[in-house]
Amino acid sequence: MPICPKSVDNAPEFVLLISKAYPPVVGGVETYAEEVAKAYLEKGLKPVILTQTTGPIGLRTVHYPCGVVDLYNVNSSGDSSGMLKQRNQPLSLIRMFNILPSIFRKYEFAFVHCTTWRPAVAVLPHLGKLPLILSIHGREVLNFPTLLRPFLSLIVNRATALVAVSNATLSIAGPALGKASVKKKGVRAFNGITFREQSFSFSRNYEITPPIIELLTVARLAARKNIQSCLIALSELRDSGVENFRYTIAGKGPLLPQLTRLAKDLKLEDKVSFLGYVPDCELPLLYQRSHVFLHPQTNEGEGNDFEGFGLVIADAMSFGCAVIAGKDGGPKDFVSHDVNGLIVDGSNLSDIVRSLRAVVTDQMLRNRLGSNAHAYALRELSWSNHVETIIQSITQHLETN
Repeated sequence: MPICPKSVDNAPEFVLLISKAYPPVVGGVETYAEEVAKAYLEKGLKPVILTQTTGPIGLRTVHYPCGVVDLYNVNSSGDSSGMLKQRNQPLSLIRMFNILPSIFRKYEFAFVHCTTWRPAVAVLPHLGKLPLILSIHGREVLNFPTLLRPFLSLIVNRATALVAVSNATLSIAGPALGKASVKKKGVRAFNGITFREQSFSFSRNYEITPPIIELLTVARLAARKNIQSCLIALSELRDSGVENFRYTIAGKGPLLPQLTRLAKDLKLEDKVSFLGYVPDCELPLLYQRSHVFLHPQTNEGEGNDFEGFGLVIADAMSFGCAVIAGKDGGPKDFVSHDVNGLIVDGSNLSDIVRSLRAVVTDQMLRNRLGSNAHAYALRELSWSNHVETIIQSITQHLETN
C-alpha cells in the first residue's frame, strides 16, 4: 500500500525532511537527519531536505550510494570546523517559512518529518492535511523559553506521531508533551548504528589475551557524561594493583581543562589520552582497537537534560566493545545488564569501580559482553527499522482516517 494514495506509475514518493541543521554541520541531531534521509532512500522514498548547513544558500543535490536527495539550504550556518552558528537559527526559521510555498508547489509530498520541534513552526501553516512526524530526542522538549510553549503545544497537537528514540524519552518528556498526546501518538523507534558496513565486516578476535585493556569514551566533555568519575575510578583501580589499562577520551567540551587537570592530579597522565574532537571517519578505528567503552552518564549537571538514546554507546556495541553505561536515560533500553553490557549508577563511584575491575580483569566476561553487544546491535539497531516504524505509523493513520 503506498503511503500517499495519489502516487501513480511507481514514481518515488517525496518526503519533506526538515532539520535544524545537516552535515557537514556536526551534532547528534544532524547525524540523525542524514541517517534517516538515507534510510528513506533505501525504502524507495525521495527525501527533500530543508535545513541550514555549510555551503551556498539554495538548492543542491547530495549524493549517497543509495540515491540522491534535494537539499534546500536556507542559511550558510557552519564555520570551517562544521560547527553550527546558533545565532543564525531565528533567521533560518524565517527563511524556511518563506521558501516552503515554492517547495510545496514543486513536490507532492507523502508526509512531512521534522527531526526536532522548533523547525516545525515554519511548516505548520503549509501542512494542509499532510501527516506530520515529529522526532523526540530528549532535552529539546524540556529546555526552551517559556514564550515558545504555545508553539510546542500546537505542533504536538497537529503531529500524526511523536517518534521517540527510547522509552526513557517518552517517559521523561511526557509531561512537557502532554501525557494524553504521548499515550495516543507516542511511538518508540530506536536509532540505528552509524557505521553499519564497517561493523558488519569487523570481526574481533576474542581468543587473544591483550596485555593492555583499551578503554574508550566518545562524548561531549560535560558534567552529565560523568568522565570525572571514570578518571577517579581508574585511579582507585590502579592504586589497588590493576594497571593493565589505557584510557582514551575523544571529544571536546567545557570540562576539558578541568578533566585534564584531574588526570594530572591523579597521576594518570601515562594512562589517559585526550584526543579532542575526532571526525566521524576516524571513529570506527577507535572502536575497533578498544575493548571497553565507558559511558556512566547521569542526569546531573545540565538542568533539564538526559541521555535520550546514546548513539555512541550503540556504535561501540556494534564493534564488539564491552560497554559500561549509566542507568539514567535511554541506554538501559538496549543495554541489558550482564547480558550485552553493564549498567551502573553513575552517581555511585563504587559501582563504577566494581564494574571497571570486572571488565578489565575478567576476559571471559569482557568477551561475552562484547560478543553479545555486537550481535544485538547489528540485529536490532538499524535506521531501516527506525523509518519502518515511522512508515507504519503513517499507514495506520491513513487507514483509520
